[in-house]
Amino acid sequence: MQTSPEQVRWRMGNEPCVLEEIASQGVHTAVWRRSLSPVVAAYARTLVDREGSLRIRAHGTSDLDRRSIVERLPEGPGRDAFADDVAQGLGLYAQAAGTTDFQVDLDVVETDKCRRFHVDYYRLRWVCSYVGPGTEWLEDRDVAAEVLDDGPRDHEAFNLALVRNPDRLRRLGPGDVLLMKGRGFPGPGFGGPLHRSPPVEHDGLRRLVFTMTS
Repeated sequence: MQTSPEQVRWRMGNEPCVLEEIASQGVHTAVWRRSLSPVVAAYARTLVDREGSLRIRAHGTSDLDRRSIVERLPEGPGRDAFADDVAQGLGLYAQAAGTTDFQVDLDVVETDKCRRFHVDYYRLRWVCSYVGPGTEWLEDRDVAAEVLDDGPRDHEAFNLALVRNPDRLRRLGPGDVLLMKGRGFPGPGFGGPLHRSPPVEHDGLRRLVFTMTS
């Protein structure tokens, strides 16, 4: 695990065990940095490149397991490996959330879903982009907190005012996992990290995004 004294409220590592850090009271974000296998990455790319749109909705592990993932995905080389990766994510999230009752979404996204940096009102969320740019988020020290209460209404102006140092903006790569608390997380309260969807619409990019939310 890679940590430093500055990383008070977030943890980052190259192994899935880093996600267990989200249980710590002082941590609102855990990031699992990983490289997708070539087989999984290639199959994910076919899902983005195919005509039409992929959309899988399910409710926890009661609705979705490895077998049902395979059944919902189009045939092609790498489908089983991709299903294995998604199934691993289901198990890891269920363990971190302490429940099998959560919303699962696997979508091809081609719009700027959340343009403005924000904190959501969920309890816990998993975000992973298999293809395309990943979620962008900010460390607490890089946020101009006064902008949150009295910032510009325009999304672009708000973001520019909020981010103290654009060079320190955190961006997930393909396959990276962001596990973050929201305002609904029980216990001594704080929100999760300020984050947004990466802007892709202007450049005509498509992403394959896997989220789980409780």
